[in-house]
Amino acid sequence: MVTSRPAIAPAAARRRLWLAGALALLSLGLPWSAARAGYQVAGWYAPGSCISVYDADGYATLDCSPGYYSPGWSVAGQAAAPGYATDLRIVLAVALTLLVLGLRRDSGRLQLAGLIVAVAGFALNPGEQPGQLAYAGAVVVLASALLSSGRGQLRSAASTSPATSRIRSSSSAP
Repeated sequence: MVTSRPAIAPAAARRRLWLAGALALLSLGLPWSAARAGYQVAGWYAPGSCISVYDADGYATLDCSPGYYSPGWSVAGQAAAPGYATDLRIVLAVALTLLVLGLRRDSGRLQLAGLIVAVAGFALNPGEQPGQLAYAGAVVVLASALLSSGRGQLRSAASTSPATSRIRSSSSAP
């Protein structure tokens, strides 16, 4: 016997959407890459050296090579990059646009496209930094809200209100 799970209430789905949005916004402020420490190689001085060179007649001359100074070099460190400095901000804007359009138009396809774009944003920036973990949580909560809402899509507040239901039922009557 196959039973389907009941759909979650619209209020619970909206809370999940707000939670997913808050986690996604939080992920933009958290680091998405680890900080790298810089290092420096100190400069040095190599003094010249002199040697005695004898010619064929036995006379000695002094042959000196010059010394030199090397200033050394350094590699600057890199601070941790937050989410708003990554390409994720573009992916997040596209996913949010698709989700909002899907909710406004009651389109399950647009909502699913928004979810796919959000998942692709995580797949393009995998890792285990705090920002990536917050974004992964946002994607999981978003998927939970969309996929457990019964038909695979959320209904907007206008389409689930009793007044709209009465209007739709009276317009469909012969």
